[in-house]
Amino acid sequence: MRTQVEGIVSAMGLAPDEAGGWSAPVARSAPGTSSARTRLLGPGTRLRWRRATTDTVLFAHPGAVTQVHLRDAARGTALAVLGDDPAAGHLHQLALPARVSHTLSPAPGSLALWTETAARGNGWEFDDRPGPPALRPVLGDGPRRGAGAAPDRPSRTGPAGRFPSGLTRVLTRRVPVRPLHRAAADVTYLLHAGGPFQLVVLSPEGTLHEYLLGRDPGAAQIMAVTVPGGWWRAAGLPAGTPAATTGEAHFGPTAVAGPAESPTDVLRRFPRLAGRLLPYSAR
Repeated sequence: MRTQVEGIVSAMGLAPDEAGGWSAPVARSAPGTSSARTRLLGPGTRLRWRRATTDTVLFAHPGAVTQVHLRDAARGTALAVLGDDPAAGHLHQLALPARVSHTLSPAPGSLALWTETAARGNGWEFDDRPGPPALRPVLGDGPRRGAGAAPDRPSRTGPAGRFPSGLTRVLTRRVPVRPLHRAAADVTYLLHAGGPFQLVVLSPEGTLHEYLLGRDPGAAQIMAVTVPGGWWRAAGLPAGTPAATTGEAHFGPTAVAGPAESPTDVLRRFPRLAGRLLPYSAR
């Protein structure tokens, strides 16, 4: 296990973190947006108790089982488990309201690897008071949240209409593309299983960003990225990739105010990018 941890630290370029373990630099498409950061803990270690000043979503990564201990003055303490086995009660993602104290640690025999994304303006505060053991579990919704979820019916973490919320989507050879679309609020994207997958992002001014999200930094893959609200984005499977289960953290409504603009309108406005955007323009 120690060799595995050292390999991940080296491959991802992680650095020691004052909260415990190792962390990657913040990932975002533009300054001032919601932030995303990947963290790693080795066996027998624990993150310091802490709380965020804004809402936060925690994402599981394949191959790791991460325990999340929560402490809430109103509801007591709880235990959630991030992982890739929904049948065992694992969650792909967990939304945490601001100011809820929590700590993370690897499950026995595992390491802890997760990405956390926080709303704009977030800050972290340490809360090192000793806490009681977990009193109640936070359960997932069963196998439908795993790789069998339908591409056109994404599964959600958290009540509909409340934020932050997490979505799990599936790209397959039958449905290999999620066409160009916009969201009003910041959204963080990452890979849950399978993959990798491509994410194409277009700013309102016409600057194109392209990312390959996966688990192999040596192949120019990144773990997560946050796209600002109002920007166009699309996702797709690279050639030869059979499927990808993707995760999204939404920090507000998806509907964009103002005149409606279709992918065709975007192609007309930025004809120089038609070659890159045309595969993602069909609805």
